[in-house]
Amino acid sequence: MSYYGLTFSLGNLSGNFFVNYELIIFVEIPGSILGIYMMDKIGRRVTISGSMLLSGIACLSAGLLPTDLGIHRIVLSLLGKLFISCCFSGIYSYTSELFPTAARGAAIGLCSTFGRIGGIMAPIIADLGRNIDPTMPFIIFATFSIVVAIFCFTLPETNNLPLPSNIQEAKALTTNWNLFYNFKTSKTTVNC
Repeated sequence: MSYYGLTFSLGNLSGNFFVNYELIIFVEIPGSILGIYMMDKIGRRVTISGSMLLSGIACLSAGLLPTDLGIHRIVLSLLGKLFISCCFSGIYSYTSELFPTAARGAAIGLCSTFGRIGGIMAPIIADLGRNIDPTMPFIIFATFSIVVAIFCFTLPETNNLPLPSNIQEAKALTTNWNLFYNFKTSKTTVNC
């Protein structure tokens, strides 16, 4: 929702709409590259959760700024889009690594379907900014991003682990509670 919603909320920002649009599209490129790089270096869970949390903080800051600080709101919106692009670039890879082979296709389809509900809601929430209050979409996107980031921290780390081939192996994935990816256990295999 935040990924699409920040693009749809451009009309709520001050300045030239077309320049803002070019900036918010341009910032996706380094965000996607950074996301792919960080997923390999520090792990999937921390990259996905951390970038979603940082995006939520940036959106919340943009929503709480006074309207006369237009350039600051634009910069914070760009930071929010950068971090949510970082998250979005790896979410499908991470999702596929969580489910066993027998259910992987159906699970990714189900997760993608629920993700599209957020995509459907994004323009509606962005329109609230034009009709009610320009800060409202940023606060809503921030709230959802922060809550989902907290939930994502409870998922297991899957970097450099074999893909689970059955339900028992998927259940055997344990959560690595270290804040950052543990490089010493990167070659650990799942035994069932």
